[in-house]
This record gives sequence, C-alpha cells and structure tokens, in this order.
Amino acid sequence: MSNISHASENAKSIFDEYTKLGSNFDVKVASLYANDAKIHSYRVYPHGTERQMEITGEQWKVLVQRVMPLAKMTKAHSKT
Repeated sequence: MSNISHASENAKSIFDEYTKLGSNFDVKVASLYANDAKIHSYRVYPHGTERQMEITGEQWKVLVQRVMPLAKMTKAHSKT
C-alpha cells in the first residue's frame, strides 16, 4: 500500500504542477510531456465544423511554446 500511496502523491504533485503552469500561461508546462507522447485533439467549432488532430509530444511542445505567450497576452487584454 505504501507504493500505491507514494505513486498517488507523485501523480497529484505532477497534476498540481501542470495546473499551476497552465493557469499561469507558463511555457514550462510543455516540459511535462514526453517527446513520444501521442496527443489527440477533437474540436467542434461553433459553426459545426469538426476537426481531429494527432501530434507527438515533441510537436505539442513546439506548439505550446509558440501559442502560450499569445494566450497569455489575450487573457491579459480580455481583463482590461
């Protein structure tokens, strides 16, 4: 049981870090993804168009590092 409890605490710690970095629009959140991860995205746009995407963790990291500063700026401007 000790190993399960430790694993659970470790998972919670990683999730808490992920949440904190994401909420702060910190590009370091990208470092939490493995390069060989498979990221699946599915989106339905307001006009009804559906889009599916699959990229690697390595591609995701590049994308996050590019868009996170823009998202941060957009969030900051929406508060004013």
